[in-house]
Amino acid sequence: MYGDSYIADGYVSFLKAAGALVAPIRLDLSQQEYKQIFLQLNGLLLPGGDVDLGNSSFARSAHILYSLAVQEWHSGGKFAILGICMGFQELSYFSVGQDILVATDTDGISLPLNLTAGFQEGHMFHKFPGDLLKALADEPITSNFHHYSLTTKIFNESSELKKFYRILSTNTDSHGTEFVSTMEAYDFPVYGTQWHPEVNAYAWPREKESDKGLPHSGNAVRLTFHLAYFFVNEARQCPHQMLPSPHSLPLISTFSPQLIPSSRYRLLYFFD
Repeated sequence: MYGDSYIADGYVSFLKAAGALVAPIRLDLSQQEYKQIFLQLNGLLLPGGDVDLGNSSFARSAHILYSLAVQEWHSGGKFAILGICMGFQELSYFSVGQDILVATDTDGISLPLNLTAGFQEGHMFHKFPGDLLKALADEPITSNFHHYSLTTKIFNESSELKKFYRILSTNTDSHGTEFVSTMEAYDFPVYGTQWHPEVNAYAWPREKESDKGLPHSGNAVRLTFHLAYFFVNEARQCPHQMLPSPHSLPLISTFSPQLIPSSRYRLLYFFD
């Protein structure tokens, strides 16, 4: 009705709150065009959504940019990537080359994280205040809106995933299925959350909908901004620069969001 693709304002505000300039990336470009765009980016956020992880415009675009990041990492460069919900799932697809997700009862619930014994060895939570880490472990402040998950069983059976990623946290659905909820790469600035850090500050229940999956407590909102700051600060370490106009990548501020009352995010950017 509104366009061929969209970005929820919650992801945009999440990044802008930590001092980032945000640019939307089109889904129908050539590899050469994506390469030119990549050199203007300091980081990439792969948002949530509902498209095929292997056969969609989103998957193709994300894979090209991810492949360019891999080349940069192996050349000693730094380029940060954060995958949220579907973006997290897309990262797992890139590692194994197929969809390995399992159906779980995880749509519309907020949960505390089961932090792993080695989470402190990672980077994502390393500088979080102690009281916020305690809240992460004790309070339901991570928002889950997904029907499929990467189970810990499948993760541990995958040599590709085990070699590349460290599990920082797990969770369990109502049927007892344990899944990976937070992970990060051992050697590169790649991070994934199956939960939505942006909704705590930038999403609200729809009409007649429970706010069960949308935590808005003080600690929940603190989590949003600490994770945003962490990721944007990781992106700051990449030396890429915007090209001079007219070749510069259009910023999100050149577009106008539309108010969509039926969306939890309320404001959405649409693109043709």
